[in-house]
Amino acid sequence: MIKLYIENKVGVNMKNKYTKLLLLFCSIFMFWTFVQAEDTVNNIAKCSKEGTDASKKACCARIPNESERNKCFEPLYKKCANLTGKEEKNNCCATGFADTETACKTYVRTYCSNADSVRLSKEAYAVDVKYEPIELKPEGYDDPNSQYYSTLVYGLDIKIYNVTPDIVVTVTPSRGKTYSVSSTDRNESGVIVLRDLDVAEIKTMRFVVTSADGSCEDKTLRTINLTIPKYNQLSNRESCMEVPSYYQCRSFVTYDIDKTNFLRELNAYTEKLAKQGIKKDAKESESKKGILKKTIKTVSNNKWLVVGTIIAIGVLATILIAKKRRED
Repeated sequence: MIKLYIENKVGVNMKNKYTKLLLLFCSIFMFWTFVQAEDTVNNIAKCSKEGTDASKKACCARIPNESERNKCFEPLYKKCANLTGKEEKNNCCATGFADTETACKTYVRTYCSNADSVRLSKEAYAVDVKYEPIELKPEGYDDPNSQYYSTLVYGLDIKIYNVTPDIVVTVTPSRGKTYSVSSTDRNESGVIVLRDLDVAEIKTMRFVVTSADGSCEDKTLRTINLTIPKYNQLSNRESCMEVPSYYQCRSFVTYDIDKTNFLRELNAYTEKLAKQGIKKDAKESESKKGILKKTIKTVSNNKWLVVGTIIAIGVLATILIAKKRRED
C-alpha cells in the first residue's frame, strides 16, 4: 500500500535499492517511535497508580528517559502547589533531579489556586496608603541660643497600613529608583513609614501589591496611585496665619498658586469673612432679642399664674424656716 502510494503520488521508483532502504528506515523509525510513546504512556500510567506520593516519586525516578521522567512528575506539581507553607512546598518538590525540582518550584511559585487568589486579594485591598505633614528641626539647629533655633524643615511621612507577611509592596516614585517593602519594614505600630523631605514639587507615587507567600508569583493583586503634595512656602506668611484654612494658605497643596495675585485674592477673602462675621453677629443679636421678647410676652400673658407661683414659694419658705427655728 505504501509502495503504491509513493509510486503514484510522489513519483519515486520503488525499484531503486536506495529508495527501498530509505523506506525501510522510515518504517522502522515510525514503529520505534510508536513503541516508545506507548511505553511512555504505560510507564506514566503505572506510576500514577502507586498509592503514596513517595512511591509515585520513586516510580517516576526509575524512568531513564529525562523527558518522560519529567512528564511523570508533572501531576505532583499541582499537589505541591496546593500545600500550605513554603517549606512544605519545597519538600514536596524534592525529587532528586535538579531539572525536575526547578520545574516543580517554578510551577508552585506561579500557580494561583482560587483559595489563594481570594485570600491574597482580600489582604491586598486592605492595604491603605496615606501621607501626614511633619515638621523637623534640622540637625545642628537644636541650640536654643542659636539664631537658627526656630528653623524647621517641612516634609511628609508616607504611611502604608495593613501589609501582611504574605504580600510585598513595590514602590515607584516619579523620580528615583523603584524599591520594595514588606511586613519586616513595619514599625512597632504595624505601619511602614517612608519619609519624604523633597517636597518642593507635586509628585506621584505608585504602589503595586504582589504576593510574597510562595504562590501567585508575579501576579499583581492591586495598584495604588497617590498624588504627593508640595510644601506651600506662602503658608508661613503672617497674612496666612489668620486664615490657615484658605486654600492658598494650606501647608501642603496639590495645585499651583498664582503668587502675583496671592495678596489681592487673600485680601478679598478676608474682607468676605469679615462681612459674613458682621452679618452673623447681627443675626445672633436679633435672635437674642427675639427670645427676650417672647419671654416677656409669655410672662405678661400668664402674670397671675406667675404671681401665684411666687406667693406659694414664699409661703412654703416661711413655713420651713419657722419649723427649723422651733426645732433649734
